Amino acid sequence: LGDRSRAAIRLLAVMGAGDLMANSPIEFLLEDADVALDIVYVTDELDAFRHFPEHDVLFVAVAENEQNIPLLNKLSDALAAWPRPVVNDPARIARLSRDHNCALLKEVTGVDMPVTVRVGRSVLEQVSRG
Repeated sequence: LGDRSRAAIRLLAVMGAGDLMANSPIEFLLEDADVALDIVYVTDELDAFRHFPEHDVLFVAVAENEQNIPLLNKLSDALAAWPRPVVNDPARIARLSRDHNCALLKEVTGVDMPVTVRVGRSVLEQVSRG
């Protein structure tokens, strides 16, 4: 990432707690970019939104998963009237689940969408045993 004092864009990435799959790995996307990146980790219980660093653009890096839905909902409310551009609308991220996309896209002409269903671990264990 570029020199913070001379960067063309000050980007603030908002992330949630969790492993590598819990957030979009924006650091890799911005390698060698002229961007000053700040990353802030928030939870749905933490009201840190008033304390965000100065930025030109806010990027919601919280990924879609069941654990992140409460955080995405809170971010959606908090960022609805954000004074800076927001990339990745949290309300839309929450609708990106595989099973939801399957339902949306299965009837689109020219799109082959595999059937996708959400099941628990116990069901998968039963399937693996035959």
